[in-house]
Amino acid sequence: MRAKIFLVLAVLALIILPSCGPKAEPMKYPVTQKVDQVDDYFGVQVADPYRWLEDDKSAETAAWVKAQNDVTFGYLRKIRVDSLRDVAGKQRVVSLDHPIVPSASFVGTCMGDEPAIDYGA
Repeated sequence: MRAKIFLVLAVLALIILPSCGPKAEPMKYPVTQKVDQVDDYFGVQVADPYRWLEDDKSAETAAWVKAQNDVTFGYLRKIRVDSLRDVAGKQRVVSLDHPIVPSASFVGTCMGDEPAIDYGA
């Protein structure tokens, strides 16, 4: 039992401790252009400042997607993938190391009936 508790605490430490280091510099997202697009839906004016992003064939949209991907993949490259896989593997072992307990389900809840509890195996 102590080994299980230790394993759970070790996994939590691996998850929490990397975030306790010095403050990382904030991510610098690319500026997203806004346009003056307003649609009228049955008399209701709805602003759609990012309509230009719907044109997936335009050069502007392609440049915006590339800039977003540069930020995203730059961040993902900094993450230690091996340590994350180790943590995920340990969590999987911990979660499978519990006894299986049948759950209760409610049946027969028709109008006015008291719900019956089925403790199926």
